[in-house]
Amino acid sequence: GGQNNADDKNVLNAYPTLNTIPYAKTILPMADFISYLKQHTDISFEVKCAVYTIWIIESAYGKAGINNNYCGFQADGSSWAPQFGPIISATCVKVDRGGVLRRFVCFLNWSDCIIMLQKIIVNRGLYVGGKTNDKITNMVIDSPAKWVLAYYREWVTGNGAAIPSSQIVQSVAACYQEAESAIGAASTSTPPLQPPPADEDRVNSGDRNKLINIAKSQGDLHLVWNSAADPAEKFLAELRPAMQELGQIGPQPVYYEWCGAFVTWCCRQAGYQIPDEPRGEKVTMALVDAWRDWGIQTGTLLDVPRTGFNFEPGDILLFQWYHLPANLNHTLDHIGICVSIDGAGNVVSAEGNTDHPGQTDVKKRNLANIAGVIRMPQ
Repeated sequence: GGQNNADDKNVLNAYPTLNTIPYAKTILPMADFISYLKQHTDISFEVKCAVYTIWIIESAYGKAGINNNYCGFQADGSSWAPQFGPIISATCVKVDRGGVLRRFVCFLNWSDCIIMLQKIIVNRGLYVGGKTNDKITNMVIDSPAKWVLAYYREWVTGNGAAIPSSQIVQSVAACYQEAESAIGAASTSTPPLQPPPADEDRVNSGDRNKLINIAKSQGDLHLVWNSAADPAEKFLAELRPAMQELGQIGPQPVYYEWCGAFVTWCCRQAGYQIPDEPRGEKVTMALVDAWRDWGIQTGTLLDVPRTGFNFEPGDILLFQWYHLPANLNHTLDHIGICVSIDGAGNVVSAEGNTDHPGQTDVKKRNLANIAGVIRMPQ
C-alpha cells in the first residue's frame, strides 16, 4: 500500500552498486513451489518443511512477492552473506506491512529466493535435527514443537527468551504440519490445536482428580522445611539429585526454592511422568520457567487471556507478581496447582514454599497474577 518511489534516496541501501527498480508484486502458484521442493532431493525433508512453513507465512501462500522476493529479505541494513551476491539482482523500495518505507532485495527468478531461504535455514540450524548456532537461542531442535519455538525466537523476534502466545504456537504448528503433508511424509489429518509433541515429550495420562486431592491434602498440612529431617524434605528430595548432577547445589541436603518441587512431587504421585528437567535444557523443574518450557515442548501450555478463560481444577498455575497483567514473556515467580474455582475472580491453589516461612498451603489467588496454565491430561 501507499506510494513507492523507486528512486527514494532516503532509504538506506546495502547494495548501492545495484539498480533500484520499481516495486512489482509477483505471485507464485503453490503447485510450482511444492513441485520445486519435491524435485530437489539434495534438500532434506526437515529443511524443506522449514522452508515451506516460513514461505507460506512470509508470502501469504506465494501471493505477496516483492519482485520475486517472497520472504521479505531486506536491503536497508547490512548486506547479506557474500554467497548470495550473485543471485541478488536489484533492490526496490516499498512500504512494508508496518507502514514503514523499506528497501527490499529483488531476484530475477523466484527459485533464487528459495535457494537463499534454504541456505539461511541451514546456516542457522533452523530445522528439525539442527542446532541454532548464533547468539539468539543456541537450541537443539529435536521436534516440530521445538522448531516452532526456535522459529519464533530466531526468525520472528530475535529474542532468545521470547515466548509465543498459544495462538501463535497453534498457527505456526498447523503450518508446519501442512508442510509435512504437502511435501509428502505425513498424513493430511486436521492439525491439532497444539503442536504435536515428540513421543518422548508426550505427557502420559495421570489422574487429575488424584492430583487435586493430593495437592490439597498436602497444602492443608502447612508443611515447613527447616532441615532435611522435616516432612517437607520429600518435596525437595524430588529434584535435589538432578540439581547436584548439574552442579547447581553441593552434596549436602540444602534448602532451595521449592514451589516447583512441590508441584513435581504432587504430579508424580498422581501418576504423571514429570522429567527432572525439560529436554535439552540444563535447569530442573524447580525453576518455574522450566515448567513453562516443558509446557511448550509437550503442547500443554495455555496462554491466559485477561478475560473469559476457563480455569479447571488440576491446572498447573504459573504466577507472576511484578508484571501486571501477568504474561509469559517475563520471568515467572511462583507455581501452584488449581484445586477449585471461586466465583469472585479467584482460583484456589495448592502450593509449596509459600508465605513466610515457606510452607505448603491452599491459597486464593487473583487471576491477574496468572500468566499461563499447564493443562494436565486426564
